[in-house]
Amino acid sequence: METFIGLSVFAFMPFCQLKRGHVGVDLFMTPLGNHAMNITQLLGDIVVGGLFILLTWRHALGTLDKYESNETSFILGFPIWWGFAVAIVLMIATSIVCLFTIWRDIRDLGANRVYVSEAGGH
Repeated sequence: METFIGLSVFAFMPFCQLKRGHVGVDLFMTPLGNHAMNITQLLGDIVVGGLFILLTWRHALGTLDKYESNETSFILGFPIWWGFAVAIVLMIATSIVCLFTIWRDIRDLGANRVYVSEAGGH
């Protein structure tokens, strides 16, 4: 169960990033207007993307370590690295989506499109 719960979180991360489903606090940026909110959205996406790429790299190293150690689950005895391997595929997908959202933010910012409204819509 613990493996599948972890994998379900990783499975929904690309969709959450694509739809801007992360928690955002626009309390201080709303009075500055849409352009400032769009810039902070871009900066936030760059930070999230960078962190997720870093986590993906470290998780890949952890997957190799679990594979080499032949660690198994306590009750069922299946190799732990199987779950790690599926998670790494999902993390790579999320990293690609993060890069896409950064590109989309830059494109929309350059075209003066409003992608973060003052009312919190998208």
